[in-house]
Amino acid sequence: MQSRLRRLAQSLSRTGLVLQGSINQVNPRAGAKPRGPYYLWTWKLKAKTHTVALSKDQVATFQKAIDNHRKMKKTIAEMRKISLEICNLTTQGVKKRKPQKKD
Repeated sequence: MQSRLRRLAQSLSRTGLVLQGSINQVNPRAGAKPRGPYYLWTWKLKAKTHTVALSKDQVATFQKAIDNHRKMKKTIAEMRKISLEICNLTTQGVKKRKPQKKD
């Protein structure tokens, strides 16, 4: 388990750029002058949704950073699970009292 935890930690150090959110492609409305498609990056910050328009050149870089963030979250969840197992196996918990007999 310790070696798996170390490998996960090493993979985090190679993560690269990290961004939350998602990217959506928005096509122009019907009847509008054909310009686009448009790309919108949306994320939450302090319970508020933020949106930024991206250029075609930005989409690949931003999407890679978003994918890195999702991968990082999965890695951290696995690290937490392994850490809990290690902590439970290597430490002694509170001794529980035997139930008292009722007369």
